[in-house]
Amino acid sequence: MIDIYNVKPEDITKEAIGLMSQDIIAAVSNGSANALSVHMQAKAIKLGMEDVIKQTEADVWLEVAKYGKSFVKFGATVQTTEGSNSCDYSSDDIWQRLNADLKRREEILKIAFQNACKGVATFDTETGEEIPTMKAKSTKPSIKIIFK
Repeated sequence: MIDIYNVKPEDITKEAIGLMSQDIIAAVSNGSANALSVHMQAKAIKLGMEDVIKQTEADVWLEVAKYGKSFVKFGATVQTTEGSNSCDYSSDDIWQRLNADLKRREEILKIAFQNACKGVATFDTETGEEIPTMKAKSTKPSIKIIFK
């Protein structure tokens, strides 16, 4: 198990991270480490660290506020950025109508695709026209790890 308290922040560099990753990958490739075990350990560490990052963000902002917008600490450059505003399209009536139409069309195309997989054509109830069947978009298979 990695003891996070023994990892010195000043020793963390892109090169060190890359070397550590390559060492682990090599151990799996040459058979000295079990691929499934390493994968599960990496997933567990990732999940744990995502939680640490999320749960400590407010404290990090307090610490960062002491130094300003950009500074070097523990050998790394730390920068803060301002949030930004973007257009909220949902307050526009025309956008809402078009978005609702798009969702309805996607649902119709989804049904037509499912029916085509069963060898059945789908027709528009208003116009009587056949709904075209869209090509399939594949996803890659995945391995799901569920921890107790």
